[in-house]
Amino acid sequence: MIEITNMKVNIFDYTAGICCRTLLPEITKSRLPENTQKRIYFPEFSWGSAPSRRKLSADDGELHVVHGGTFKTDPRGVNEFYGLLWLARRAEEFKIHFHLFVHKIDSKELELYKTIADNSSYFHLKTATSPEWIIEKIEVYDVGISTVLPRNQRDLEEIPIAHNPKGSWGAKFGDYLDAGIYSLINWKARSICFAFERYGCGESLTPEKALSKDFWQDLKHRVLIEGIDLSLAREKFNIERHGGRLVKFYTSICEAKAENHK
Repeated sequence: MIEITNMKVNIFDYTAGICCRTLLPEITKSRLPENTQKRIYFPEFSWGSAPSRRKLSADDGELHVVHGGTFKTDPRGVNEFYGLLWLARRAEEFKIHFHLFVHKIDSKELELYKTIADNSSYFHLKTATSPEWIIEKIEVYDVGISTVLPRNQRDLEEIPIAHNPKGSWGAKFGDYLDAGIYSLINWKARSICFAFERYGCGESLTPEKALSKDFWQDLKHRVLIEGIDLSLAREKFNIERHGGRLVKFYTSICEAKAENHK
């Protein structure tokens, strides 16, 4: 919203076209009946790069899970689903290696994580790298994970993130795909879950699945023994496949504007 001479104006109402990163049309759709607004859904796709480094699991036979994006921490350490504390605490029990990239390992907010990492051979804190090198860093892992929202409404209210991420997307999922790793997606992020499950490169992760040792053993079998085929997803989400869509979208808006001004 912007304010012009004491009047609040929704800029979405007056735009000829909207390029959407998220699927939340109820927020961005023009409410003006005379505005024939054009829209295109254009989240962060993958770059189409191919992983070249050997997986750690090829040497030790164990599942390696990574989180390479931003996350929140609960300073009290009470709400496990506030961030990724739930997995850090259970990595040893589940017998899966969890690699968590953070900006400052010595940060006070990460004291609980650091204590666990110092006493576990399955939870590993890593120093975050610059975005242009992240794919090279994470392509040695097998599975990429996002944070998982709890079902309990009281717990949800304590977490300072959007409570309704159904139409959200995340840049890290394109990175996971470029790195040749399978994605576990917050169950409330419905648009990503739908797209990744459709093309076999990821699945939704609920709190119940997240805390189930059987789920992790099954996932290990599917990823390391049966193998995950990411070829279709890599083709569908390659940015080169979608650049033409964006060009046509902008061209159509310019042409419509030119026609209206004749």
